[in-house]
Amino acid sequence: MIDQPEVSILGFLTLVVDGEHCLLVRQSWNPATPKTRNSRPTRKPTRSNYTRVHGEAAPAYLEYFQDHPDATILLDQRQSE
Repeated sequence: MIDQPEVSILGFLTLVVDGEHCLLVRQSWNPATPKTRNSRPTRKPTRSNYTRVHGEAAPAYLEYFQDHPDATILLDQRQSE
């Protein structure tokens, strides 16, 4: 059992192009299912990742999820994973 009480940011970036919403997702391979790709959110850092407690670089696109002046939040809620 893993106890991970941290809250993560799980988010997708969208952009409207010619009136159509485009969604930025990440694609990854899962070793358990090597013939399929998994779509993942644009960003999913844990609190320790986005506060950089271990000294690593900030996760890509993080600035759009933390009070970015050009960002509009469509939905903000807590959910269990």
